[in-house]
Amino acid sequence: MRQISRLYTPNQQCYGVQYAPNNNTIIACVTCDKFGLSGAASLCFIKHSENTFLESKFSIIDSYKFGSSLFDLDWSHSDPHLLVTANGDGSIAIWKWPTDPHSYERKPLHISKQHSREVYSAKWEPIG
Repeated sequence: MRQISRLYTPNQQCYGVQYAPNNNTIIACVTCDKFGLSGAASLCFIKHSENTFLESKFSIIDSYKFGSSLFDLDWSHSDPHLLVTANGDGSIAIWKWPTDPHSYERKPLHISKQHSREVYSAKWEPIG
């Protein structure tokens, strides 16, 4: 029987998880403090590796902090380094996750605040 691995995000709850479109070993995950009611959030990047036939492993390889809840995410299919997040402060944010995580400032590339309430879902672009 195959062993199912778990990854815990201490003191934060996970709201959205998605594999990178061109890399089935990288997963992005958005998390929130206090069940998304208030507090900070994180955009985490997780490496999924298969150690053996019976075991897989998850490990957080990078994360970005955000001052408001993050509820959803979607990878761009035209640029595999870009993501969009739906945020609790009524904004959406565009993030870049490079190969070298220390090569630029650790904040969104762009934030657009067009809503007066929380944004719970985001889609980058329709496929097909």
